[in-house]
Amino acid sequence: MPVFPYKHFCPAAELQIMVRKNLLVVFLFLLPTCWFAQTRMADSLIALLKTGSQDTVRANRLINLAMELVYNNENKKGMDYANEAMTLSKKLNFEKGIATCYRIYGRDFNDKSEYDKATEMFNESISRFTKIGLKRELATVYGDLGNTCYYKGIFHQSIENFLKALKILESLNEKADVAGYSMNIGIIYDKIGERDKAIEYYERSLKTSREIGHQQGIANAYANIAIVYSNKKELKKALEFHKKALQINETIKRPYSLWNAYFNVGSSFEMLGQNDSALIYIKKAEELSHKINNPSVKVRTQELLSMVYIKTGKNNIAEPLLVSDKKLLDSINSLELKSRNSLNFSNLYNGTGDYKKSLAYYKLYDSIEKEIFNDDNNRKVLQQQAEFAYEKKAVADSLKTVEERKIVAVQLEQERTQRIALYGGVGLLGLFGAFMFNRFRVTSRQKKVIEQKEKETDHQKRIIEEKHKEITDSINYAERIQRSFLATRELLDENLEDYFVFFKPKDVVSGDFYWASELSNGNFAYICADSTGHGVPGAIMSILNISSLERSIETKTNPAEIINETRKIIIERLKKDGSTDGGKDGMDASLIILNKEKNKLYYAAANNPVWILRDAQIIELDPDKMPIGKHDKDNQPFIAREFELKKGDLIYSLTDGFPDQFGGPKGKKYKYANMKNFLLSIMNLSMSEQKEKLHSEFESWRGSLEQVDDVCVIGVRI
Repeated sequence: MPVFPYKHFCPAAELQIMVRKNLLVVFLFLLPTCWFAQTRMADSLIALLKTGSQDTVRANRLINLAMELVYNNENKKGMDYANEAMTLSKKLNFEKGIATCYRIYGRDFNDKSEYDKATEMFNESISRFTKIGLKRELATVYGDLGNTCYYKGIFHQSIENFLKALKILESLNEKADVAGYSMNIGIIYDKIGERDKAIEYYERSLKTSREIGHQQGIANAYANIAIVYSNKKELKKALEFHKKALQINETIKRPYSLWNAYFNVGSSFEMLGQNDSALIYIKKAEELSHKINNPSVKVRTQELLSMVYIKTGKNNIAEPLLVSDKKLLDSINSLELKSRNSLNFSNLYNGTGDYKKSLAYYKLYDSIEKEIFNDDNNRKVLQQQAEFAYEKKAVADSLKTVEERKIVAVQLEQERTQRIALYGGVGLLGLFGAFMFNRFRVTSRQKKVIEQKEKETDHQKRIIEEKHKEITDSINYAERIQRSFLATRELLDENLEDYFVFFKPKDVVSGDFYWASELSNGNFAYICADSTGHGVPGAIMSILNISSLERSIETKTNPAEIINETRKIIIERLKKDGSTDGGKDGMDASLIILNKEKNKLYYAAANNPVWILRDAQIIELDPDKMPIGKHDKDNQPFIAREFELKKGDLIYSLTDGFPDQFGGPKGKKYKYANMKNFLLSIMNLSMSEQKEKLHSEFESWRGSLEQVDDVCVIGVRI
């Protein structure tokens, strides 16, 4: 998750008194009150408090102590001192103290995820600091309010407050805080998808933090840059930056920052599919979340844990975590957290086969996302940035005014001599103006016609965009359902020691699929298949084919018998499709069954070959030349064959998507011969490296041309 800087406040009057008393005490006091402090000073502040009388000096000391305790997550103690400071400040009519106490109250409500109350406190603090003209303090409260708006999911208000803070801090040349708020603004841009803008602000923050030696700022910048890479799907690069941030935070040891670092590293491993590593770091984050005692922190940690458990099939552990989060969210006004909770419930019920509940939660998730990321909010965010840039330009322009006046005085003298000549030109301009006026009337009529056409076009465009989004959302949901029918990673890992699956659909959903199952006789079967069509029709056909296979293996264990029975079921199901021929759809496929004890391979194939690579040679296991479906030869049975395996043999099964891809220097098909030669060239690499090489070869060959078909290649090393 994003990292927001967290800052202290130190009244100048308190420092001046301490300077006169003891330079060493001043040094020790400065450490915690500066933004980059790493040493806890609450005990020193308590000792100092005992020496103060009932005046503004004591009020300042109470405020500093309250801030220090809240900063270190000791909110209950901190609020006791804050209440005492508020009582004393009101008694003394000490406006600065009252304003600061409201800020501390806001911080406390933020920590408890009571964001509406926090907003109320921060607005009161802003009002009072504005009246007494304390710019530095005003900037910090704008920053606090910006954080609150972010957690509520109101991004345009968040960036509005961050920009107000940044404008003040730039005028005061406060480099450390300029770095912090540059970071916060980058977070908002990343959130709304303006990633180039986000990187610009993060790099600005990182540069400034390095200049002033601010380690926490450097760590925060690393973490947020990592999130941009995550959003761009460059997950390994994201993990690298999160680890850099963690390394720094482990030396600083601030509970919230360290929790955030563990959380982010765990999240990166989860996205990479390395669930065991993910759990190690998320458990560390969970341990810290109990110490921090912040509802939002607890929700985010449990949410990430539940995602890992859902992925690993431990739905019984994930569900109580999500239910707990949902209860906590009733007291937390955060659209972002509610959105993710709904999506995780959808994924959970999809995994358990309760598709009705899954769809209901997905619709809830979609409606919340639309509320967060509507065009109006995004426009407001960009408008805030534009206004900020304009105000900076206005300040710069005002500096030029004096110099420009001198230039104008010289120009006025020259203009007097030119004025007489201009009078003659005015008459000519009058005649020209009459002509132009006539042309203007004609143009105005034409313009009205054009504007009307543009309105009609714009209306049609909006309708098309809405329909496109509805279709896209439906297809994305269909992809999730289709994915649940494919062979799981856990099943493949359990039965295959060394393998890869290179699966690249042409569209979001796919006609190609890979499926696997343990048979009743203990053997393991897997299939690489190409259903009729691609896209949505192909995906629907693939689900029909998989469900037919699942019925076949209930009674059959021989590969030919499985395929014959599958063909029979498919033909029977498609008889009533409304076509004159009764439906000729089906699939090409290669079904492989492994008997590990006997080191034997049994297979039956429809059009798609199976290749064995041994001793730098390819042994091709020929398929039957007919599909699994209605065909001229659909009364002819498929033939089962067997093959004696040796250790080190490589088994490849594939659809025709890779060989049929157009590309290369002449835009021709890749072809099966090239495919064989390429597999021979990479056969000594690990299976994971082979998958990467296949992906690179495919993209290199395709170049700028469109992908023509779904692609699926399965490789297994014995």
